[in-house]
Amino acid sequence: MVVNTTKSESLRAKYDLDIEQLDYKYIGQCTKVKTIENILRVLRSGQEGVYPDLVRFTEERLRTLKPSSALLRTEQPATALRFLDSKERDELLSDLTEWKQEVSAADAELKSSESAKEPADQQLPPVRGTVQLRSATVGERKPEPEQKPARIASYDYAAWDRYDVEAQLKLLDESDAPAAPPQPAVQPPSDPAIDDQPPVEGLSAAERSALALREKQKGNEYFRSGDFSRAAVYYTRSINASPTAAAFNNRAQANLKLGKYGSALMDCGAVLRREPNNVKALLRRGIARQMNKDWIKARLDFQRVLELEPNNPQARQHLGEVEKAIIGSETKRSKVLIQEVDSMEEEGPAARPPAAGSSQPRRWSTFEFMREWRCARRSERSAAAMAALLRSVDPDQLTEVLGAELDSALLSSVIRCVDEVMLAQDGPQRCHQLLQRLTDARRFHVVKLLLDARDRQRLQSIAERLWRRGVDVTALERSFLS
Repeated sequence: MVVNTTKSESLRAKYDLDIEQLDYKYIGQCTKVKTIENILRVLRSGQEGVYPDLVRFTEERLRTLKPSSALLRTEQPATALRFLDSKERDELLSDLTEWKQEVSAADAELKSSESAKEPADQQLPPVRGTVQLRSATVGERKPEPEQKPARIASYDYAAWDRYDVEAQLKLLDESDAPAAPPQPAVQPPSDPAIDDQPPVEGLSAAERSALALREKQKGNEYFRSGDFSRAAVYYTRSINASPTAAAFNNRAQANLKLGKYGSALMDCGAVLRREPNNVKALLRRGIARQMNKDWIKARLDFQRVLELEPNNPQARQHLGEVEKAIIGSETKRSKVLIQEVDSMEEEGPAARPPAAGSSQPRRWSTFEFMREWRCARRSERSAAAMAALLRSVDPDQLTEVLGAELDSALLSSVIRCVDEVMLAQDGPQRCHQLLQRLTDARRFHVVKLLLDARDRQRLQSIAERLWRRGVDVTALERSFLS
């Protein structure tokens, strides 16, 4: 096979790839989406040779890491009308005819109705930059340009004798005086109070929609100018004319700017009742809840936004702020609880609650467990601290406690705890039960693919040590290592 080496080297240099990266093993272990996409571009170009199996393997790997990648999209050519069967063609032509009739009827209704026009006091100003031409009458003469006074010749001594220096200086002073500022073309209304109920009596549905759109556009203009109060009023007028999700959403943003977080929450709720997956409404409701210090509900809104748009920067920023606030509030609450317990009289061993690291199982919520897990992982004796935390979880409730929080870092830490601490202290049956319960957790079959070579070596060592102690590890090896 002849390969164009010059183009191949320039293409790999463009993507900064080595020839060793075009391999099944590297592609299967790589977790960087950008690198997998660049490898797929090089393989599809054919400059390194034609490897259809490797291309398909790379596409499957990319589909696992990022299903929405643009490289996985396939072109679907538009089907011509002549290729449709008679039934589909008749349905398509019928729908097109009905749509034309509806558009024509709505257009005729708007043109024929005189009430669609705005009253005289609501006429909009002329478009900026336009010039109104005035028709010239017969015999009308154009104004002659102003003639400047002739300059006095240097040799005309008689004219210099008649020259009035004081008068000329006065004229110069008048010309240098600052001109009055130009008046705006449209004066704002003297009364800032605006009726939030537009005139909608006798208007058809199409006319109300057109009026609502105009009122919303006025609100947008005031919002861009920084007048959020008037923007909210015009959004209210738009809603009263014809309620739409966009008008509620814009009024929620204006209320956030004005600090009216309760009103913003109600507007976002109105949007979400119409469009449950509206990202802007979810984000704004989360911000309103965050400002009201409703941290838990705000976190749920930001997490939902990130499920719909994983790369939304505002949601990521606010979610980080909410997480810090939750951790801070939990820390303050735990300090208060410790002070209250220390101030009480000891009534016996049963008076104190069991410690988080004790071997006695306790009921954990996902948030509490993950918070303690992160603290244990950052401690100096992280393996022992994480092992003590795992002992406090009932193995039968492990899947419920983890919820959807299982990732490659957590799975790797559990494997390390079992290998370094728990096999020696807790016995083979407890370790086997813990690992077996992990296989039932959500996303386990995806997360196990992200384990590195060191974790797989630990798993093989654990399986061998369990087998030597008489534990059947066939199902465990099939779940983790297959």
